[in-house]
Amino acid sequence: GTGSIQTHFDNAQQRLAIAALVDAPVGVLTGGPGTGKTTTAAALLAVRHRIDAALTPDQILVAAPTGRAASRIGEAIAQSAARLTGLDEGDRAFLKGITTVTLHRALEWGPEPPERGGPYRRNALRPLQVRVMLVDEASMVDLSLMHALIRALPPDASLLLLGDSDQLESVDVGGILSEFVQR
Repeated sequence: GTGSIQTHFDNAQQRLAIAALVDAPVGVLTGGPGTGKTTTAAALLAVRHRIDAALTPDQILVAAPTGRAASRIGEAIAQSAARLTGLDEGDRAFLKGITTVTLHRALEWGPEPPERGGPYRRNALRPLQVRVMLVDEASMVDLSLMHALIRALPPDASLLLLGDSDQLESVDVGGILSEFVQR
C-alpha cells in the first residue's frame, strides 16, 4: 500500500480537491484568500509523492507570475510542510526540496525575437524537465505566457493552476483562470 495521509483539513472540500486532482493532467484549485489553496496544494504534492515514490522534488516546479508571488508560495509550501499533520520526515523533506521560481525564469526568458526561437528558450523542442507544474496566482497569467508554458510542458506532465478567479486579472490579454473556472 501507499500508506495513508492523515491530513487534518478544516473542510471536506480540500480532501475532495486532493482526491480529484491527484492524478489529473490539468487541475484548477481556486478560492478566495485564506481558503487553504496552498495548504491543499502542498498536501496534494505530498500525496503524489506517496503514490509515486520515484517522484523527486526536482521533477516538480512551482512558479508564479512575479518574484514576490513565487517567494510567497515557496514560503507557504515550506510552512505547510511543517504544519500539516500526518506527514513523515520524508514527506517534509520532499516538500521543502521543491523549487519556486517566476514563470519567466522557468521558461528561460531571453531577448531573442520569435524568428530566432525567442523569447523563451523552453518550448516544445526544449521542454521543461518536470512531471508536475504548479502555477500560483494563475489569474495574473496572460494568454501568451500560458501558451508558452503549455508548449514547454512535456506531454506527460500535469499542470495545476492555483488562484482566486475573482482576483487580479492579467495585465495583458486573457483571463485564463476565470475562463477555466467558468468551464
